[in-house]
Order: sequence, then C-alpha cells, then structure tokens
Amino acid sequence: MVKIILLITVFFNLFLSFFVITQDRKSWNNRFFFLLSFLAGIWTFTNYMTGVYATPFWLESTYASGSLVVSTGLMWTFILTDKFLNKKKLIFVSLSAIFFFIASFWNGFIAERYDAIYLGGAFIGKPASGLIIYTLFFLFLVILILYKLFYASRKENDLRVKSQLLYVFYGALVSLVISALTSFILPSLSIFTLGGLDSVGFLIFLSFIA
Repeated sequence: MVKIILLITVFFNLFLSFFVITQDRKSWNNRFFFLLSFLAGIWTFTNYMTGVYATPFWLESTYASGSLVVSTGLMWTFILTDKFLNKKKLIFVSLSAIFFFIASFWNGFIAERYDAIYLGGAFIGKPASGLIIYTLFFLFLVILILYKLFYASRKENDLRVKSQLLYVFYGALVSLVISALTSFILPSLSIFTLGGLDSVGFLIFLSFIA
C-alpha cells in the first residue's frame, strides 16, 4: 500500500512542478518552486525504489537526492524572505549540495556495512562518519530555513505576506517533524512500516503553499 502511495506522490510532485512553472516562467519564485517540487519527485522515487530493490545504490540515492531537495529549499527560502538570491550564497549552497550528492555514493561514506535496507531509505547496519557529517549539514540547512522564515514573518508588516511566510514556516516544520519520525526516530525503534511517508508529508506541504 505504501509503495502505491509513493508512486502517486511521485506523479503529483512532477505534475505540481510543471503546473507552477507554466503559470509564470519568469518568476524566480516559481522557478525554484518548480525545481524543489521536481527534485522532491526524484527523491520520492528513490524512496520507493528502496522498497523494490533493497540495494545500497538506491539507499544512497535517497541521501544524494535529499541533499539536493534541502539545498534547493534553502535557496527558495532566500527568495521568499530576501526577495533575491545572492550569487555567493547560490554558489556556496550549490557546491555543498553537489558535494554531498556525489559523496553519498562513495563507498563507506554513508555506512560501512548494510545489514538490511527498508522502504523509505531506512537501514540497519554500521553507519559511517560521513553520515554524521551529512546529518549535520542537513540539520544546519533545516534550522537556517526555519529561522529565515520565522524571522522574516516577525518583521514583515504586510499582513498578506506575513501570513504566507507563516504558512510556509509551519508547513516546513510539520514536514520536518514527520521526516524525523519516519526516517530517524521510528527506525531506531525497529519500526519501518511508515518508511517513505515523509515524502507524502512533503507533497502535502508543497501543494498547500503552491
């Protein structure tokens, strides 16, 4: 059942990305939303594939694509909160995303040993030091996204824009809580049946703010 839901999620992520970009191709907001939703579709597909082929390649693909999703999310946040994207920030975030995308496929970066791989990208085995670095990178970007959205909403005087920023903030917060539960907390308790549902939560978030 979860596999079917993930496939449907892939379709809607891709549909949502192209729907938004066709509304206004010149808008940088729409361009980065398109990229975010499109990459989320790829990330969801890799989550699905870990349940079809439980191999290190597809597991590492979830981490690789995940680094692109969170990095694009940060760049989109900069556009929402600062109304522009500084070239230095763009280069730094892009290079960081590319590094973790490539590093995720390095042998022994994510894990030294895989004993079992589950739908949604959870695994049992021996985590490597690279996973700690990746997690710190992920958490740093997540905290920065939430901080930028919350701080921008607090200082915004336009009530319509303020409400929009708060919607995005709370939506991102809920999505991240679901992700933490299904990807980290529940797997640590040997509960893998909800693996991949963080992708569904992220789709709901994107659909709500599109």
